[in-house]
Amino acid sequence: RRTPEFLYEIDDGGSQLDLLVGDHRESLALPELESVAELTGVIRDVAQVLDRRLDEEVERPPIEYALMNGMLETLDPHSVYIEPDYYKEMSIQNRGHFGGLGITIGIRDGRLTILYPLKDTPAWRAGLKAARVVQKRELFKTLAEGQTFTGTVTNITDFGAFVDIGGTEGLVHKGDLAWGRVEKVSDVVKLNQEVTVVVTRFERAAEKISLSLKKAGPSPWDHAALRYAEGNRVTGRVVGLLDFGAVVEMEAGIQGLVHVSELRWGKRVHKPEEVVSLGDEVEVEVIGLDMDKQKLSLSMKRVEENPWSTLDKKYPFATIVTGVVTRLEEFGAFVKIDGDEVEGMVHVSELSWTERHNHPRECLSVGDPVTAIVISSDVARQRLALSIKKTEPDPWWDVEERYPQGKVCPARIVRIKDFGAFAELETGLEGLIHVSNMGEYRVSRAQDVVNTGDQVTVEVLEASEEDRRIGLKLLQANDASND
Repeated sequence: RRTPEFLYEIDDGGSQLDLLVGDHRESLALPELESVAELTGVIRDVAQVLDRRLDEEVERPPIEYALMNGMLETLDPHSVYIEPDYYKEMSIQNRGHFGGLGITIGIRDGRLTILYPLKDTPAWRAGLKAARVVQKRELFKTLAEGQTFTGTVTNITDFGAFVDIGGTEGLVHKGDLAWGRVEKVSDVVKLNQEVTVVVTRFERAAEKISLSLKKAGPSPWDHAALRYAEGNRVTGRVVGLLDFGAVVEMEAGIQGLVHVSELRWGKRVHKPEEVVSLGDEVEVEVIGLDMDKQKLSLSMKRVEENPWSTLDKKYPFATIVTGVVTRLEEFGAFVKIDGDEVEGMVHVSELSWTERHNHPRECLSVGDPVTAIVISSDVARQRLALSIKKTEPDPWWDVEERYPQGKVCPARIVRIKDFGAFAELETGLEGLIHVSNMGEYRVSRAQDVVNTGDQVTVEVLEASEEDRRIGLKLLQANDASND
């Protein structure tokens, strides 16, 4: 019975072996074979006929057989998987050199039969699959991380390339193709290209192998300890923007991070896009190098002079400065000084002599121009304290001399409370007229005697600069509504 997927069939039918194509067959009873060695001799004779007569459609080099360690193997350098069973059938599958082409040798009814499957037929593919299973099993027995293989690129995807390393495939992830940034996998490797790769990781149970193309060659980190020592200044290109900083590439495979806090002096940076853009050429200083983790910490601002280093000389105590409000916090307002990268802070208590503010937004907005005075500086902590109210004289200064006890003066009612009324003596200076000091008779509520805006005459009972307090006695009230 002829098997359709086999193109060539040989029967030993005479004094010599002939290769017959088609349905013709000749038969000759063979002598009983005593050993595998005798069968080896017959197979060698058949192989010689095949070498001479085999049609070019079946691509393979000549085969030479020999008996080694009780196994029938080829003498060429490429191994052959053999399952000897010489009383029934012997199957020889090549593991690489013949591309999976198999030979089936059978002894049936005293006749020798050799069948060659036609390439790309089910039998040919089955033989290839069986050979690769065995080859993969043998490969995983000795597989180890760090091993180097020469293989062929069999598939290219968006995330990497698959490489056949002999019986099985491994994945070279996109990040392991080259030390530099890889945009497209096809820019680095091509289909059927022969490459040298290194095993970086594998799972024997799952039969998965991770490979690296870049690690098969020298690493740019080999010289990083000298070239990128702390304090060195280098140039690079911005290749990535993250929420917390910018990624700068100095050379293929060497990248570092500039944290947002290291992008510039002065004004706070919220996102790196405020300072740099993708593709920008920048100069950076190395501020940290971790060779084990292959990480670089960089700074852009340290390439320039630190404006805070001369802070106490540029802005000594009592220096008047101008600037713009950059942000408002509950505790104060930040002001960028004109012509400098330095920011100062005006505490909420330094906004006004006379008005008490719970939040600076009650009197300021971002973008407002302001004039302030330096009240302290801290170079080490990079802090500059400013005051807006102290650009004007303190109305409470020398108040005890200017408003001695018994002095009679005019005033204006500005606020009324149940316990009394506040009267303004001059801009920014107020005193309290308690209800007990509003007349000869008992007064329960201040609003029964005075109104906001009333012009009154008062007598100073006490004045204290330290306590910022003035006590007054009402002498005469003029109703503003009657003016």
